[in-house]
Amino acid sequence: ATRLCDGALVLVDAVEGVCVQTHAVLRQAWLEKMKPCLVLNKIDRLTLELQLDPLEAYERLIRTVERVNALAAALVLNKAVGEDLFDGDEQEKVRDELEEAWTFSPEKGNVVFASALD
Repeated sequence: ATRLCDGALVLVDAVEGVCVQTHAVLRQAWLEKMKPCLVLNKIDRLTLELQLDPLEAYERLIRTVERVNALAAALVLNKAVGEDLFDGDEQEKVRDELEEAWTFSPEKGNVVFASALD
């Protein structure tokens, strides 16, 4: 079914954080050459269940994005090592493009914040 899609939504629970399924979804999106979008879901639980103040919730969300970026960077690094993308300007350009495409950031517009409505 993923071969019929242009992109992949990588859904991460704001309270649970990165889990094994996150690894699997990122890897599958990588293998299928899909454009990823990170969705941080259930952000309301940060204040309702964990009783975090706004700064603590912000810091937790930032750490979650950083963890997903670390997983994505590992995928890029594995490809770079496998294809020797460290020597020469052209290989460096390819590696930089991969890193840019697989780095999640709200500023880039590839991170979505979602919450349930009760």
